[in-house]
Amino acid sequence: MEVLGSQNELIAYVSFWPEPESLIGQVTQILKARPQRRPATYEQEIDTEVGYMQRPSDFTDEVDGLDEETIVELWNTVQDTSYDLRHWNCSNICKLLIISSLDITEAEDLKLVTGCTPDDLDALHGTVDSLERLRYLATSQFIDCRPEDVRRTVEAYLILKKSLRDTCAEQASSTPSSTLPDPAQSQE
Repeated sequence: MEVLGSQNELIAYVSFWPEPESLIGQVTQILKARPQRRPATYEQEIDTEVGYMQRPSDFTDEVDGLDEETIVELWNTVQDTSYDLRHWNCSNICKLLIISSLDITEAEDLKLVTGCTPDDLDALHGTVDSLERLRYLATSQFIDCRPEDVRRTVEAYLILKKSLRDTCAEQASSTPSSTLPDPAQSQE
């Protein structure tokens, strides 16, 4: 997941691979030898000569309106945590970063689509302690996800943003423009 700044510059690249010394990391290293745990860029991720994904991603979406600073801060906190194929993999990390970076009102609208509970949202937005968030979320249904779940989250977010824009435009067009009182009438 590329995180771009306001000038469209790369400020973080999220790619979560097993730590090389773990059992799954050792097996992965045999099949796909990696020079380091994580690639630094998407180009390195898809390079056929380097042992990461070695192919283009299945999906590409551009999502505006996320809090990039939150993504970068949380990514810096979780990028060296232990990999778990089922419960704490790249999909889980990306979904956590996306949901954590939403405005709380948008996150509440997404809870049905993403499988979040109100407690999940409180854990995401109710504390600044990232490790406390992770402890809670690691036991929540929110963490159990696949790449398709991340895709579904992004699609739901994009639909929500479009719906909000349409609603605002609709309200603006149906609201009568305000008029100033006629000075002649106010003197009567």
